[in-house]
Amino acid sequence: MDQNCPISDIQQFLNERKLKYDEWFNDIKDEKTRKAELKALEDNEKLPADKKLTLSQLQKKNKISFETRSFLEDLDYDLHKKYRRPNPSIYKNEKYQKLLKLKESNDPKWQMYKLFLDITEEMDQYMTGSARGMRLNYRLPGIIRRGMETVNQDGIISGIKESLKQDMIVMRDDDIRGTFVNEQG
Repeated sequence: MDQNCPISDIQQFLNERKLKYDEWFNDIKDEKTRKAELKALEDNEKLPADKKLTLSQLQKKNKISFETRSFLEDLDYDLHKKYRRPNPSIYKNEKYQKLLKLKESNDPKWQMYKLFLDITEEMDQYMTGSARGMRLNYRLPGIIRRGMETVNQDGIISGIKESLKQDMIVMRDDDIRGTFVNEQG
C-alpha cells in the first residue's frame, strides 16, 4: 500500500468497490461474456505484481470489453479520489491548514476555493475514456510564461532557452500560428 497517500478506510473502500463491481457485472446480459470477463480479472489478480496486466492490456487481448475497462478505470479513479488522503506526517501544507480554518467562518477565500473545487469536479466528470488525461485533478489550468517573466523566475540562461524553444519549435498549445498541433508531429 502507498504510505505517502494511504487509503483512509480500507474496509469501506473494498466494500464499495465490491458492491460497484457486482452491480456492473450483474448488469451484463450475456452470461458467457460476464463469466469470461470475471475470470480474466480474477486470473489477472492472482498473478505476481510484475506479471499483472493493466486494464488496457486486458482489453487489447480481448479479455474484457472497452466498456468494462472504462467502467473499472473510472471506478478506481473515483474511489481513490474519495478514500486516499495525503499522509500529514509527510505532506505538511501550512497554507491548506490555514484555509481549512476559514471553512467555518464563511470567508470569501474559502468560498472561492470551494467554487474552484466544484467547477473542477464538475468538469472532470465529463473527461472519461480517452479524455481522462485532460482532467485537472484539482490543479489550476496553466498559462505559459513569456519573455521577461521567464527570465525573472528562472534566470537569464533558462529564459533565453525557453524563448528560443517557443520561437523555433511548434508547441502543442501553439495559438500564435493559428492552429493547435499534435506534439508527436
